[in-house]
Amino acid sequence: EKVNDVEALYCRNPECPAKKIKAFTLFVSRDAMNIDGLSEATLEKFIAKGFIHDFGDIFEIAKHREEIVTMEGFGEKSYDNLIASIDKAKETTLAKVIYSLGISNIGLSNAKVICRHFDFDLDAMRKAGAEWRKIARHAVSCATVLFRVYLSLVAVHSLAGNHSDNSSPRRLAV
Repeated sequence: EKVNDVEALYCRNPECPAKKIKAFTLFVSRDAMNIDGLSEATLEKFIAKGFIHDFGDIFEIAKHREEIVTMEGFGEKSYDNLIASIDKAKETTLAKVIYSLGISNIGLSNAKVICRHFDFDLDAMRKAGAEWRKIARHAVSCATVLFRVYLSLVAVHSLAGNHSDNSSPRRLAV
C-alpha cells in the first residue's frame, strides 16, 4: 500500500496479535502514557492471561492483583510500583493521550498542534466536526488522518468517563 508517497506493507487483520502488542507498547511508552513496569513482555503476558483487551483495561489491572503478584517476575513490590505508575498516568496531558492512541501520522508534535488549536479542550475536539479540515494543513497533510483523531477522541472521552479536570485545560484525568 502507498501512503504519503511511501510504500509499506500493512497487516489488515484488526485482531493481529503483533499489532495489538505494538499498540499497547506505544500506549504505555515514555512519550505517551509513561507507565513503567509494562514492558512488551509483560504486556504479552497480561494479554495472554486475558487481563488486557483494550487501553481502558490497563487502568483496571488492579482487579487482577492476586494473579499478578504470583506471576514470574512479579511480586508485591513490582505490583505496587506498577499500580503507582498507572495511577500517575491517569493525570496526563491531552497531547500525550492523543499520541498514545497510535493514529497514523499523528506523533507527539502533531498531537500538540491539534491540542493548541482547540485550546486543550477535549469536548471542543469531539464537537468540532468540519473544523478538523481547517487544521489539516497545519498539523498533517491529510484530513482523513485528522478524522481518525476525531473518532479516537470520541473513544477517549468514553475511556475518561467524562472526568476531565476542568481546572487545568492542559491536563486530562483518565
